[in-house]
Amino acid sequence: MSSEAEERNGAVRLFDKVCRALRTGDVEALCAYSLSVAGFPEGVDPWLGSPWLASAVEADNLATVAWVLGRGADPMAKSAGYTMLQQAIECGQNNRVAIMESLIAAGAELEQYGIFGYTAVHLAAEQDDLEALRFLIDRGANLHAPILVDPYGAEWCRSAADLAKARHPEGDVCRWLAQEGK
Repeated sequence: MSSEAEERNGAVRLFDKVCRALRTGDVEALCAYSLSVAGFPEGVDPWLGSPWLASAVEADNLATVAWVLGRGADPMAKSAGYTMLQQAIECGQNNRVAIMESLIAAGAELEQYGIFGYTAVHLAAEQDDLEALRFLIDRGANLHAPILVDPYGAEWCRSAADLAKARHPEGDVCRWLAQEGK
């Protein structure tokens, strides 16, 4: 096996071990990795080149997200174009709202643009995630923030409300928007 392949395999094994500790909340292991893995937890993983915080968010363990944030991870980081707030929504797991709360408390901005020229509120509307959408709006997110890139090639698709109508016209978000007169 070439040294490049060995290095890649080592990075994959390390990534798997750290992600297991992030999922299970093994703080002892996380502390050990913080001493032995360059850039952990505030930097990026050596395999995917994504912020370790993105892996913590995806692991859906609030305690480990708080641990990673507490050690200097940037709540404004992006992974494959996704903001950390978008990452929480995209993963769509049980703790996504509590994780978004931690990210916001650590400095994540509600109006940060990420993938597709969306903010987190756009992604929540597109995915018909009413719980996440209402949480973000309650924290001050702008339901009518413009989309920077038109994902459907139609000028009418300019806001989170437009996305909800385009993707899920009978969905929870559209019903709530109609009920609220938004």
